[in-house]
Amino acid sequence: AVKTLAIGLLAVLAFEQDAPLLLAGALALSAAADALSSQDDARTSAAGFAAEVAAFLAFGLLFLTYGKGGFLISEPWRPALAAAMIIVSVAVLTRWWTRIGRRLRLPVLAYALALLFMALSGLMTTPTIIAGTLLLMGSGAAILAARLTTAQPSSQHALWPYITWMLRYIGHLAISLGAVL
Repeated sequence: AVKTLAIGLLAVLAFEQDAPLLLAGALALSAAADALSSQDDARTSAAGFAAEVAAFLAFGLLFLTYGKGGFLISEPWRPALAAAMIIVSVAVLTRWWTRIGRRLRLPVLAYALALLFMALSGLMTTPTIIAGTLLLMGSGAAILAARLTTAQPSSQHALWPYITWMLRYIGHLAISLGAVL
């Protein structure tokens, strides 16, 4: 409830501040993803997963719509960061591909590609939004790592939910602030 409410309130704030509707919608989808993913029911969890992928796509469309394509080549660190994001995404997928069961490969690929789309399109925006997208990428990577490395519970494993939530919330906050300020 806390995770859902925190991001849900960002969606309400975005709507109240006359921010772009894509921002409010993406935040609402993220809040819905948190609410649905926290359930034990497989169908509800799958709906949460779909909402999260939709949120990443909505953020990406927002950044494409309101960003400036010239930003991609305006500073050398932007294409370098784009290349790094692509390389890391491919490396992570390659590393985990054989460990992922066949029925999870397509959903994991969709999640990773939607997250990468959001992050790459975020490079056409401000540094605050870029930082937010990087935090969301970190959160997404942490979620996948936590779900794929559940062999032995440890004291560090207990920290994963808090780490992912903090990365996720701060990422959403940075994107929201970057879009409305």
